[in-house]
Amino acid sequence: MASGLLLFWVLSACSPVYRIPAPEPPPSVLPPSAARAHYLRGQILAAAGDLDGAEYSLSRARIFDSKEPRILMALGSVAMNRGDVAGARTHFSEAAKIAPDDPVPWLAHGRIEMAFGDKDVGRVGLRRAIELGGVWEARAMLIADALRELPSAGMPKELLDWIERTVDDGVELRRRAELRLVAGDPAGALDDFLGSLRTSGRDVSLVAPIVRAASSSARVAHALGAVDRLVEEDPYGSAAWMVLGMLSHLIGDHEQTILGFETAEGLGAQLGVGAMAGLASAREEAGKPPTQVSAVRSKPQQDLIGQAVALLEAENWDEAEHAVAQGLLTQPQDVRLLYIMGQIYLERDGPLAAKSWVDQVIQSAPNFSPGLNLWAWVHAEEGIELEQAERFARMALNLQPRAGGYWDTLGWVLMRQGRHGEALSILDRAVRLSPNDDAVRARRDSCRSSLGGMNR
Repeated sequence: MASGLLLFWVLSACSPVYRIPAPEPPPSVLPPSAARAHYLRGQILAAAGDLDGAEYSLSRARIFDSKEPRILMALGSVAMNRGDVAGARTHFSEAAKIAPDDPVPWLAHGRIEMAFGDKDVGRVGLRRAIELGGVWEARAMLIADALRELPSAGMPKELLDWIERTVDDGVELRRRAELRLVAGDPAGALDDFLGSLRTSGRDVSLVAPIVRAASSSARVAHALGAVDRLVEEDPYGSAAWMVLGMLSHLIGDHEQTILGFETAEGLGAQLGVGAMAGLASAREEAGKPPTQVSAVRSKPQQDLIGQAVALLEAENWDEAEHAVAQGLLTQPQDVRLLYIMGQIYLERDGPLAAKSWVDQVIQSAPNFSPGLNLWAWVHAEEGIELEQAERFARMALNLQPRAGGYWDTLGWVLMRQGRHGEALSILDRAVRLSPNDDAVRARRDSCRSSLGGMNR
């Protein structure tokens, strides 16, 4: 019996053991379990305001994992909440040292040094964070620092580099917009603010900076067009509706002001003092009958420009042309005279005859809004150079966004391009701003009819 057991033991000991191969488990990216438990407890205690308990738990976590930067950063945050700036700086510095290839500790280290310590050290930390992962918060801090140090030096290189990057995150777009505004680029800031609004349609804190950027960059009309599209894409975006109300109030579009503010309020937005005043003013103005413009001048002007305008309005084309021609003999580059001559030829002889005159207007004064509008209209009538006509029409509108006739011109240009859907909202605004102009209303109704809608 014993010999049989011995033989079994020998055979068993010598037989091979086969194992099923299995892949090695991936290394954990989290601290070891004991460290993680203490770390999480410390975070909970810190959030509850128990700084002593948080510090104890986080210190215990370090015993089990001394190389985890998040534990050090959490200890740094506890120290900051205690008011121990020196201790916090030490913790964040150590976190960056033990994680030399992680941008997050470098950002935290750079941020605290910039705020409370050595700015040169802070700048190094922020640049290191950018090198490791392009952390936009680090970039923003460096740009803000550069703008404070040398406010008259122009656009910082870091900001120029940032502008070249495509950004989709709404928070990042907003921060970049704020810095562009400080750097003297309100037009670029407006585009970034509008991009942020597209992703944060209910963030009413965007309203004031958008209106400020639109006003300071003379791009109110551009902003209105963008917001028209936003409220169409997201009819529940209360912030976009409020922007629409504010911008419409700026140009005297009372109906749209009321619609914007009332819709925003209905969606839960709280109107501020300025918005409430704008809404009240718009309601009062909307209740008044449209102002009738008299065709008779009560006190005719005696200067050459006044005489030419009076003759033009009276459709005395030849006399008007003679008066303007006499003026151009002594003032050949007077943009007002050139513009009136263009109007005379347009009304009497048609757009083709007016083309050379409107070209002279643009050459003499590239930013003269009546000339830009007239150039766009003449070319829309001819159906030529429509892309340039659109650019000029938009330029004129940004310079004079309250002019209903300029909105009409842009709408007509878009119609000539076959973009009737875009043109309709533009022409609706033209009608609201020029309620007595039957030609504007007829064009709007024609546009709506082409889209299969009903005139109103």
